[in-house]
Amino acid sequence: MAWFLIAICALLALPASGVESVEMLFRNWSTREGLPHNRVRDVIRTRDGFIWLATDGGAVRFDGANFEAIGLAEGLSSPVVLALKEARDGTLWLGTLGGGLCVWQDGRIGRVFTIADGLPSNWISGLDRDEEGRLVASTLGGMARLENEKFVPADGDAPVVGVTQDASGTRFGLLAGRYVRRWDGGEWHVVPELGPDLTAAMTLAPDGRLWVIVNGVLWSHDQGGWKSNLVPDMPTAHMSIAVDPDGTVWLAFHRVGMLGFKNGKFVTPAPSADFAPDMVELVIATGDGQVWLTSSQGLYRMTPSDIRTVVIDDPSAPRVANNLGGLLEMAPGEYLIATQGGGFYKWKDGRASRLDDNPELGAGIYGNIVFRGSGGEIWLGSSKGLYEITADGAVRRINLPE
Repeated sequence: MAWFLIAICALLALPASGVESVEMLFRNWSTREGLPHNRVRDVIRTRDGFIWLATDGGAVRFDGANFEAIGLAEGLSSPVVLALKEARDGTLWLGTLGGGLCVWQDGRIGRVFTIADGLPSNWISGLDRDEEGRLVASTLGGMARLENEKFVPADGDAPVVGVTQDASGTRFGLLAGRYVRRWDGGEWHVVPELGPDLTAAMTLAPDGRLWVIVNGVLWSHDQGGWKSNLVPDMPTAHMSIAVDPDGTVWLAFHRVGMLGFKNGKFVTPAPSADFAPDMVELVIATGDGQVWLTSSQGLYRMTPSDIRTVVIDDPSAPRVANNLGGLLEMAPGEYLIATQGGGFYKWKDGRASRLDDNPELGAGIYGNIVFRGSGGEIWLGSSKGLYEITADGAVRRINLPE
């Protein structure tokens, strides 16, 4: 029986025929690291830099090191959160299973919207904004939009959500969250190139190209029009799509597998001892370029397995600048480096630059530690003392007691 189960797992992890496996790095967070529940439903990054998770154990705020859970004790109306959306004013909306829609503002749960406020159901499966920026909730009883502090059912007038504009200047949206539409002449129109566009998902890449997955075909749209690529050997399961910082388009097929598309060919993440592509439910790229995978085994962050040797080549830097005392990833591809004798540097786009003009952070200084606090601030420990980089980028010295 054991060999049979192993064989079945191996078959599930096999990539689609003719698809190359690529090595990726996966970082997993689960209840071992402080998650209230391993089932992660949604991920977003809010404007203050925090990662928020919707889980079966409530909402979670994550600073990269620590988890802060928001549950029933904090005023959440249901222990299960299914969807998250940040409003333009920074308010965070939490869609729950059976408890309606909660509003997180000023560090606490404020109002809770339910069927008494016009929601078709208290089971909120998705949140988005329509073409006018209004909140749209997908519920077990249908879709509804927020108007004047009340929800109005959208029956017979399904809203277009996830509206975006690509590099060609064309606006696109998803009708009822499933059907791709193009804005033209003051109206939304069917996109004939896509055919019967059932179970669609779309995303906008950093380069302004629109990517759409529909009916087993991956489409892209830019100034040159539409281009298509047939997705190999993957079922039309519930799909999600995201683009990572190097331009790879990632497709997740709910609990079936994953595919990537780059340079005209499809690839799939190679299985590893602690990760199998068929456990993934959603792939999500947050605003800082990080790619997250939701699953019933916790939260995963996926990055390319790319090990390189780099050196600080600043002509004014002493040779000891490449003796490192600390390293902190500030954003994907951007690092803060503490050196032993060369002070502090920023590394971005393959080049090193001084962190600050302050001589107390430069040549001759021994940088010993770099650390990100729970509020997003960054701390620097050096032979000259302790410094803080505030959220607005200012550097200030902390006077410690003698």
